[in-house]
Amino acid sequence: MYLAKLEKYILYLTIFLAPVAFIDLFSNFFDIPKVLVLALGVALTLLIVAVRALLGGKLTVGLSNFDFPLLLLLVAYLLSAFIRTPNKMDAFFFPGAATIIAAGVLLYFLVNSVGTNKKALGATLFLSGTLVSVFYLLAAAGILAKISFLPQFVKDSSFSPLGGLLPQALFVGILLPIGIALVLAEKEAVRKLFFSASLAVTTLALAVTIFNILPGKPNSPALPPYATSWVVAIESLKQSPLLGVGPGNYLTAFSRFKPLEYNATPLWAVRFTTATNFPLTLLTEAGLLALAALVLIYWKVLKGLREKLSGGFDYEKGLFVSLALSLVLLLIFPASIPLLVLTFVLLAANARVNEVTIPLSAGGAVGSRLPAAILTLPVIVGLGILGYYGGRAFLAEYQFRRAINFLVANDGKGSYDTLIATIGLNPYVDRYHASYAQVNLA
Repeated sequence: MYLAKLEKYILYLTIFLAPVAFIDLFSNFFDIPKVLVLALGVALTLLIVAVRALLGGKLTVGLSNFDFPLLLLLVAYLLSAFIRTPNKMDAFFFPGAATIIAAGVLLYFLVNSVGTNKKALGATLFLSGTLVSVFYLLAAAGILAKISFLPQFVKDSSFSPLGGLLPQALFVGILLPIGIALVLAEKEAVRKLFFSASLAVTTLALAVTIFNILPGKPNSPALPPYATSWVVAIESLKQSPLLGVGPGNYLTAFSRFKPLEYNATPLWAVRFTTATNFPLTLLTEAGLLALAALVLIYWKVLKGLREKLSGGFDYEKGLFVSLALSLVLLLIFPASIPLLVLTFVLLAANARVNEVTIPLSAGGAVGSRLPAAILTLPVIVGLGILGYYGGRAFLAEYQFRRAINFLVANDGKGSYDTLIATIGLNPYVDRYHASYAQVNLA
């Protein structure tokens, strides 16, 4: 019972923190912490599930209507990462597209398998959006700039825990239907008041965010032209139609395949790491196999559209409207880690789940635990191995950040020594070697 509660708490905490995590301990203050929280939360929950199955002699899994397309998406990204991506660290660590998709799919299955409550899921997501909104409004009002101990990047008036105002607008906007549904569904007065206040805060933050990213504003996002993204995707498919160029390899594809007409645009000097929208990014990086999985997801959601939206507005419809809005926005804008995590959780919240209990023992004897051990011990050992190498990778990124700080402080020796330690922890990242060579020549 204790382990069952613990896995739920870890899962809820992961869903709450993964979209909003940020810290200045790494070279990228926003994306790397989010990957860390997402991967760590999923790994810990999966570890507890495996231990419970080993001790209890049974495994409960939730089967649903989105299982096949999501498994196909997972297979497509993993195959593309192992076969097509030249530098595996780009695929699995930073930018980490394969890890984000894999962890998101596993998060979906864990949400459906550990008995999470749909209302608690929606509330967790909405509170995460409320936290983002509070941070942004405090930054926009100049309050964070007056707090002396905060890092400099947090004091910026356009600061967002999501790393940008466009991802923030999408994230908060998608959560508004859930917020409205929570207010309408809540009967207890104090909670209703709390959700109402949270809804007001998120609505205000969304309005201010949209105003600040309008064309002509300083924080208006620069996106690649659709025609350019289309050409890059098609040219990439000519090289590898089934698996694409590999997760985390979009920048290389963009540099190789961008059309000549792009050089005549105002953005000619910008090299993009993502396409105009998520499907074109997915098509470029993971090929037709991943696109087929995405089409299946959209088809299954469309199949349930009439049934879900019939009748009056309630909490279930709020969840579905948020999911539909998320999928529509992915067709228009690039994906971010928060948006992908949100989409996977919303898919789980809208899935029709059928719980199946698989017996893994035949009695009380020690030998009867053998099936459970055969199934769970490889998972536990695999998670341990991934934890070891993943820990070294994140520690290397921390050391790399320290090396940058030494360089900024004009401490060449400190930067040199720290870069040596960084490469010792993770010798497979090109950025570390390039920085080391530059410092060594200075």
